[in-house]
This record gives sequence, C-alpha cells and structure tokens, in this order.
Amino acid sequence: MARDDRGAAQALLIAGSAQVELCAYEDSLASFERALVQFGAIEDQDGRLEALSGIGVVYHRVSQFNFALECFEEVLSEAQVRGLKTHETAALYRIGEVCEAMQRLEQALEFYQRARQAAEQAGALTTLTTLEIAIGDVYRKMHRSEPALRHLNRALQAAAEQSAEVARAECLTSLGRLHQDLGEHQSAEACHRESIALYRSSGNRFNLVEALQHLGWLFQQTGRDDEALQCYLEAINISESIDAGAHAHKSYLRASQLLEKSGQYRKALEYYQRSAELKQALSSDAVRLRVGSIMAEIDRDREDSDSERARLRVGELRQKTEALAEANRKLTVIANIGRDITASLDLGKLMFAVHAAINSLVSTDSLGLGVLDHDTGTVSYRFFIEAGQALAPIEVSLNDSSSLGAWCVRERREAVIGDLDTEYERYVPERPQSVGTPNKSALYLPLIVRDRAIGVLTVQSRTRHAYSEGEIETLRVLSSYIAIALENSLILERMVQLNKELTDEKAELQRANEMIQHMANHDNLTGLPNRRLLNDVIEKYLPLARRQSSRFVVLYIDLDDFKPVNDQFGHASGDAVLRTIAARLAASVRSSDVVARIGGDEFVVLMRDVGNTEAVRRTIDKLITRIEEPIALDHGPIVVRPSAGATVFPQDGDQFEKLLLRADEAMYRIKGSGGQRRWTFYSD
Repeated sequence: MARDDRGAAQALLIAGSAQVELCAYEDSLASFERALVQFGAIEDQDGRLEALSGIGVVYHRVSQFNFALECFEEVLSEAQVRGLKTHETAALYRIGEVCEAMQRLEQALEFYQRARQAAEQAGALTTLTTLEIAIGDVYRKMHRSEPALRHLNRALQAAAEQSAEVARAECLTSLGRLHQDLGEHQSAEACHRESIALYRSSGNRFNLVEALQHLGWLFQQTGRDDEALQCYLEAINISESIDAGAHAHKSYLRASQLLEKSGQYRKALEYYQRSAELKQALSSDAVRLRVGSIMAEIDRDREDSDSERARLRVGELRQKTEALAEANRKLTVIANIGRDITASLDLGKLMFAVHAAINSLVSTDSLGLGVLDHDTGTVSYRFFIEAGQALAPIEVSLNDSSSLGAWCVRERREAVIGDLDTEYERYVPERPQSVGTPNKSALYLPLIVRDRAIGVLTVQSRTRHAYSEGEIETLRVLSSYIAIALENSLILERMVQLNKELTDEKAELQRANEMIQHMANHDNLTGLPNRRLLNDVIEKYLPLARRQSSRFVVLYIDLDDFKPVNDQFGHASGDAVLRTIAARLAASVRSSDVVARIGGDEFVVLMRDVGNTEAVRRTIDKLITRIEEPIALDHGPIVVRPSAGATVFPQDGDQFEKLLLRADEAMYRIKGSGGQRRWTFYSD
C-alpha cells in the first residue's frame, strides 16, 4: 500500500513539474500541494522536500518572491539538519535565483557560491554547470565582465562535454547579454541566434520566448526595428500557444514602442494596453494561487467535521445554487460587455462598442454620448448614432433649460421618459430639441465616477414606453462601465495633449540637469571625472574589493615641466595638450577602469581587478609610452614627459586617501631621481 501511495505522490510531482513548464501554475500548485500531503502521510522526507521545492518554484514564476523564499528556506533548513546534500544544493541555488530576481545581486552571488561548494562535495557535475552559468550571469549584472566571461566560458565548455543542450542554450543567452552590455553586437547576435536554435530543437518554448526577447532588444538597441518587431511578435505567439500569455507582457510593451515609433499609434496603444493587462493578470494569478492554497486548506479542515451536515443541506444548497447560477449568468453577460467596453481607450471605438453592446441588450433607435467640458460649461455630444449612422456632433450649455442631457449632468440624476410629448416637463421647462428624427421615449443616465458627473448616456426609441424596468436596470449597470471607459479615454486624451506640451520642456530640463550633474562631477576641460567623482567611485568600490579579496591599483601621474608649455605657447596650447593626454589615457584603459583629472596637470588612474604584478607593470609602461608620444600643436610637435607613482590595494593601504598619498610620494621619488625612471610602485 505504501508503495502505491509513494507512486501516486511521485506521479503528482511529475505532473506538477510538467504543468510548470506549460505555465499552468494553478494546476501545478495543486499537484505539488497534494504530493506534499501524500509524502507527509507516508513519512517520505525526500519526496516532501521535492514537493515543497516545487511549490517554491511556482511562487517564483509568478513573482511571489517572499512566499518562494519561505519554501526554499524550509527545504534548506531540513536538508542541512538531515545531511541531504542534494536538497541543500538545490535549495541554495533556488534561494540565489529568488535573490537575483529581487535584484539582491550580492546575496544571490553568495548563495550560488555556497551551492557550488555543496555541489563540488557531492560531485554533481550537471549542477556545477548550471551554477557556473548563474554565477557568471550575476557578475554580468554587477558589470564585472571579466569574471562573468570566465565563468560563462567554463560553463559553456562543460555543457558541451556533457551534451547538455538546454544548459548550452542558457549559457549562450547569458553570453549574448554580456557581449551586448560590452557593445560587442555581432558576438551578442551570434550567441542569441545559437541559443534560440537550441531551444527550438529541445522544445523548450518558455526559455525560447525569453531568448527571442533578448535578440529583439539587441535589434531594437542597434536600430534594426523591423527585425526586433518580428522577434517580439514570435515571442508573443509562442507565449499565447503555451497558455503563458501573462509572460508576454514585456514583448507587447516593446512591440508597442516600435509601433509608436513607426507611426502606428492605434496598434501601439492596443499593444501597450495588452501589456498592462497581462502584467496585471500575472499579479492576479499570484493572488489567486495564494488564496486558492489557503481555501484548499480550509476546505480540507471542514471536510472532516461538517460532512454529515453538508449531506443534509445538499437539497437546499442545490436550489439556491441554481437560482444564483441564473443571476450570475445575466451578470456575466453584462460583465463581459463591460470588459469589452472598458478595454478601449479610443473614444471613437468606445462609442461603437457601446452602441453594439446596448443593441445586444435592448432595442434602440438612437444613442448618444455627451461629455462634460468644465472649462466651457458645456455638454458636448461627440457621438450621436441614429439607425447605425453617426450624426454631426452637437454642443449644449450646461444651463440650457431645454436640454435633458444638461439637466441629467447638472443634477446627477437619471431621466426616464416613456412619452417625450407629455413627460418632459418633469425635468425641463422647455420642450427639448430633437437631434435627428424625433423619438417618443428616452432614457438619460448620468455617467458618474467618484461621485462626480463626467457625461451622459442617452438611449431613445421611436416607440412610446419602449423600455421595461428590467431593461432600464440593465442599462444602469452598464452605464457604470461606460463611465469608467469614458474617464479612461478622457484621461488618455489629456495625457496625450499634456505629453505633447511637456515633451520639449522636459527634454530641455533634463538636458540642463544632466549638464549640471556632469559639471559637478567632471573636469570641464577634459571631460574626465574630477576628484569628487573619483572619490565616490573608490569609496563605493572599496567594500566590494574587501569582500572579494580583489586587488586594484591607484596610479598618480604628474606632467613634468608643464608650466613652460603655457608660458611658451599660450594657455590654449596648454589646454590642447591636457585634452590630448586625457584622451590617450581614457583610450588606453579598460571600460571598468577610471581615469580622472584631479589638478592642473595631475591625473589619477584606477585599475580594478588587476592580475599579477608583471601584467600591471606592462599596462603602466604602455600608459607612460602613450603620454610621451609627440603632440601636434600649431607651432609644431612637442613631447611631454610624465612622472608617476603607483600603489596597490590592500598591501599599500586600505583607504583611498592613504593609497593616493603614497602614490603621490612614489611619484615625487621619481621626480627626484633625475629622469632615470618614469614611474615606480610605492613598495619598490
């Protein structure tokens, strides 16, 4: 019997994992929770931890990170107590994944490295490959390209040796993003295309969507908009085909940006709206999962204690259920119509959607939608449809004594008129003027949002007393949806107008702020970081260097006899010399290094993550040689000779000011050596 129970629980685990890959998260959560209960009943701790990990994976997928962490931390705690290395490794890796998704990169790196240690002890080669990819990708996100490249290349080689196609694809995706960050677009494209081919051949469509998004983003960044759009559209189609539409919100958003750029504004708006809906759906799925999980527990508790009373009440409940089902069916029809109406932000589309919806519920010959304009004190009937044809827009004063629509908005009350010839005086003193063909009965409903009227809906018929109380109640319910849709459309109109007016002003303000920020942190002459920015960079970098036991070099450079250049050739020539040397230094170091001008003819170079001492010597020799190359001036070429001193963290000091002071001391030793050497280490 226990063997059968274990087999059933294992089947639930397999089902849950498959449902995760198909993005059927509610089903997968149910499978994992049932497996958790069954494994607990037969005291199978391995199975129980696998089921709990599965639940954590589901919560991670729907961005419920705190719930996911609770699951993985419980698995980690039990695994460590019981000495279960495989579960410990997996839990550490999963916690690292959640930390990475929450942008806690240093924590993620710590957990991945702990997982790697556990995997090495267990001899789990496949897991080690996955962890190398994860560690490399975190280094990439931390903008540490050298260790990122090292780990990812190691993982790629291991995946090839193990014939692990999915791991290869994941590694190539990360390498593609790294090359993209470094501006190596051809290498990035090659990696993304190869990873996409591997995902296609392996049938891994969820990761294929992500890979297509990365390739699309690369194309979008490099101005290949048509190719980018094709990538996003394919990602959308695949997401929809595996019922994972909620994960396509990023593709919809970026596709909307490209459509807007190409002038396809309506379609861009539709895609933007779809992106927002899917993002909301993903959040709703997460809430529904949690609520469903809690309700399942409540139901199981009730099942034992209330089963007898439940059987006695079945007949009564069935009757009530049938009545509620009928009422719910009617509400569902209205809600579906309301959803379709509120999905449109375009006023023209909104009006025709309203017309179609109302005609599906009641008979109408004319329909109008009036919008209140507070600035002009008028109700503007932008849309009035008669016999399926749109009439010319009309505008009436809010104080018009013959306008039923104006009265309705002004009083925020509905007007129900069975016979317009005799009943109008209940609302207005003067006979209303007809728009189009005169009608015999009419219904005016104020469109109210947050206790304020924003417009009016009118439905009219050529038949007297055309609308029953049931139909009027249906239109009342529908009018609340129309009010929301109208407000959304009006907000969009105002936003578009405001955006148009503010774009230039915002751009100008942004340029001014960027210029002020740049001027505060950069040298005006050379454009290099100044001492203030250099100090900020190093102070932020020092804690990381200490934690990771990294070495870095501070090189202090002073130009010998620079003053005669100004005296002999003028300050304009001196400025040209300084700009030339600044450009040479900036072009001769890595992107991760920093070149700063901290004084008149004084420069400092910060070289991060340096290797052995000989490699550093070669780099500094190259910098000195570049400075000494002739500089062309109007009066002919000149040569400027530098003196420099270098300190190494941590052996020459563990604080920036100390490192800089000792580099300065080393530089002055060179100046006093009579020109025999150009630079030295402080410790030499």
